[in-house]
Amino acid sequence: EVEVVSSTNIVGCKGSVIKRAGNYGMMLGVFFPNPVGVSISGVEFDNNAPGTAGTHKYSIRIGNAKDVVLSGLRFFNGYDNAIQGNGPDGVYINSNAPDDINNILVEDCEFDGFTRNGCSVTDGVNGLTFRGCTFKNNGLTGLDIEANTGSSVRVRNVIVEHCKFIDNGDFIKSGSSPFPKGHLGLFSSSPSSFHSEDVTIRNNTFQTKTAVNAGGVFSITSASSKNLTISNNTFLVSDSYVSANGAGGLLNLEASSFKSENLKFTENQVINHKLQSYSLKQSVVKYNFFTGSASVVIVGNVSSAQIDVSCNTFLGCGKSTESIVS
Repeated sequence: EVEVVSSTNIVGCKGSVIKRAGNYGMMLGVFFPNPVGVSISGVEFDNNAPGTAGTHKYSIRIGNAKDVVLSGLRFFNGYDNAIQGNGPDGVYINSNAPDDINNILVEDCEFDGFTRNGCSVTDGVNGLTFRGCTFKNNGLTGLDIEANTGSSVRVRNVIVEHCKFIDNGDFIKSGSSPFPKGHLGLFSSSPSSFHSEDVTIRNNTFQTKTAVNAGGVFSITSASSKNLTISNNTFLVSDSYVSANGAGGLLNLEASSFKSENLKFTENQVINHKLQSYSLKQSVVKYNFFTGSASVVIVGNVSSAQIDVSCNTFLGCGKSTESIVS
């Protein structure tokens, strides 16, 4: 384990690889003491170390840091024994000071083949951008944004743009039952306030070509979000795969007890996905193009809330398509 301090620039030469030696915590730590101004580029992280039990294993851990850039990195071989609780994550990011602006950029990085998550983001992160990254073949979630402390410390000011999410949610790899897992999670399991605020997901591709999960694959799942914008993305499940629950992919944009506010789901291309949203307030689902026999739209809102579901196009969606506002 190497601790990276403030004002450090790590540049890998061509072919540079850092290999996990065994059941250890992290390869690089960017969290002590509150580092500022760190960049890491041009390095591959090989996580192929059997017996990497437990969840606190990472290629890079970033905590309480400011002005951090990860660019041109590859994280791979994070598969371990097909047990859900085992194996490392590629990158782990958190902050204990949610009022601070972290200003973290993860750009042109690849997260490939982890039993758990390609990248995990937890409590208190404020100011984080993923740009041009690829998340593929991960067992639980490609990019998991989930506060561990419920939602008392929210995640704020996150942008995910121009990224590719491919064949994540492989329940065989994760070693757990085939309930939906997938590409991008933005939620807390027990929200008591807004889990996330001011998150933008735009110009990304979410693609599942094969039946990686018999229970379906979610492209995005969120709960207790405020000011969530999802625009100009492509959500694609091939026609050859429609899961047993009747939808190739799932867009679960609110199903928690706390509710979400000000969702904008606009100008997306959605192929063979079920979009379901409940408990929304002041939200918009407009100008989207839905196609494929597995596409289903179910939208519900709370009493007296304002919600606009209009100007969407449905092509070849069959009798299963619904647009419900209640």
